[in-house]
Amino acid sequence: MPSPKERISPPSHINRKNRAGPNIAHIRATLGLSHGELAERCRKHGWPDAHRLHIFRIEKGLRGLSDLELVTIAEALGVHVTRLLGLERK
Repeated sequence: MPSPKERISPPSHINRKNRAGPNIAHIRATLGLSHGELAERCRKHGWPDAHRLHIFRIEKGLRGLSDLELVTIAEALGVHVTRLLGLERK
């Protein structure tokens, strides 16, 4: 096992808590949705306790998210999960 000094750090453009946060923020803003409006859409798509602060913290990289939350956010935004992860082919 490598020592802490030998561990490779993730690239600076990849958020430590989640990779999707900045993409979620960009798409949400492009659609003209507030954090609360996206949270409401998420509740309608099966994330019953979604809250505007969850969305804010995910976007800022202060909170990670589960795979089910990621899928729900993608559905609520009307995009494929790969777009949120930045893996969509151009």
